[in-house]
Amino acid sequence: MSIIDIKVYLPILPPLCIEGEIFRDWYMEAKREIIDLSHSDYFLLSDPNDEEFGTLDVLIEDIEDESQWPSIGQKILKGKSSRVRTVFCFSAHCELLPNKIQDPTFSDGELMRLRASIIVSGLIQAISDIMTLVHIAKPGCIQVDTGIALLNGELSDTVRGFHSTGIDAVLVAKKVGWPQINVLTIKEVLIWAHKVQGFRDGHAQTRLGRALGALTYLINPDVLDDETMDIMWTMLGLEALYCSSNSELSKQLKEKTEIYLGERTEHKKKLETAYNFRSRFAHGDMDFPLSYSPWDGAEIYERFMSESFEAQSFALATLLATLQKMCREDRYSLDFDYILRDKKKLALI
Repeated sequence: MSIIDIKVYLPILPPLCIEGEIFRDWYMEAKREIIDLSHSDYFLLSDPNDEEFGTLDVLIEDIEDESQWPSIGQKILKGKSSRVRTVFCFSAHCELLPNKIQDPTFSDGELMRLRASIIVSGLIQAISDIMTLVHIAKPGCIQVDTGIALLNGELSDTVRGFHSTGIDAVLVAKKVGWPQINVLTIKEVLIWAHKVQGFRDGHAQTRLGRALGALTYLINPDVLDDETMDIMWTMLGLEALYCSSNSELSKQLKEKTEIYLGERTEHKKKLETAYNFRSRFAHGDMDFPLSYSPWDGAEIYERFMSESFEAQSFALATLLATLQKMCREDRYSLDFDYILRDKKKLALI
């Protein structure tokens, strides 16, 4: 029997926003709710030695005192900015029973180390799931910088960060008055998302799974931070949820989002405009700046970036509001049909 000690450290930062009071409140709530997930059954024990995976008992702590951060990888945790940050520590102990797996290409010790590294990867994925779902529960409330994973006191891996995606979406929804973006608890979103086929396995399956998968790219800082690429992922998520065929996609989105999220009394063409922006850009029907253009003050540059920002913010607000409502209703698909009343009308069934 071998005992392993795992610690994952993640730097957590409050959102940067001029109108940030609401986001700072959500940030404090999110921190408390994440810590409350300690000793829960949300962390799978990904040991290939076991035919049926159990759970990993994880303690989550908030370490504000920099002197308490680990000396290994401290430069990574401090990051490149001087912004105030705290560090979450996810710690777990695990007993590795003797190997059942037999592989002549590995020694017994090598198999033990391989199993341990797989358990670390499984914990990192579970933590990443939580940080992803925070962006549904409380959009834009939290930013995560690059972290580290220690195995028995030694650096095992780095952990990617997460953008505080959603701030602009929340603000534009508030300004326009549609859609309604709410505040959910992280726990209720976790319970819902863990029922989505493939989510805990890290592979997008089903239409809802693809929408959640698209969100992971929107909050991934390793993916090019560019509204024109963000809207591709955002529209992918919306089409996965709302579109049942490849014809009249813009019309399907307009009708079905209003059925599910409520009628738009103003700015009725905003979503259609966002969809058309994505379509024109994706099909080469739009002029755009070169990737290295230094002329960001030029009118043509500013117009393109403004249109891109508006399209992405409103589309993301629609996606987040949809995911929130589906969570609240414990719904895993959006099924629409035509019903006959006074006239043919599309309805959610």
